[in-house]
Amino acid sequence: MPHTLHADTIDREDLDQVQHLAESLPEGSALAILLHNLVTAASRGLDVTLLSADRDLTPNETATMLSMSRPHLLKLMDTGVIAFHRVGTHRRLHLSDVLDYIERRERAGATVAQALGTREHDLAAVRDNAAEFTEEELRELGMA
Repeated sequence: MPHTLHADTIDREDLDQVQHLAESLPEGSALAILLHNLVTAASRGLDVTLLSADRDLTPNETATMLSMSRPHLLKLMDTGVIAFHRVGTHRRLHLSDVLDYIERRERAGATVAQALGTREHDLAAVRDNAAEFTEEELRELGMA
């Protein structure tokens, strides 16, 4: 069963105590990192939901988690973009499969951003090279 910590209901003193506990743990320990991330998110006003890693999610829960509509999620499931299994006649998603999808989506987004950035950089270089015409060259081209 998921449990959501709503940032606006967490007392600042409680956050300070959890931060102190995180700092008292060995640096780099999984629990210290988890507690630090929890405090950081709550301090920024973000709600945090804790889920068991082996938990199955319903399509509704998954769609909410991914900030997409349920019909869009079902299309992704039907096309094999996100793996799912059936429990009787109901569809269920392993949390690990949802996290895998999120990671793949983020990598794809980064690849597209890098490609677009490279294209913009190349276009800027072409414009810069074009700007290097001398006055004489521009007159010969009829542009001066």
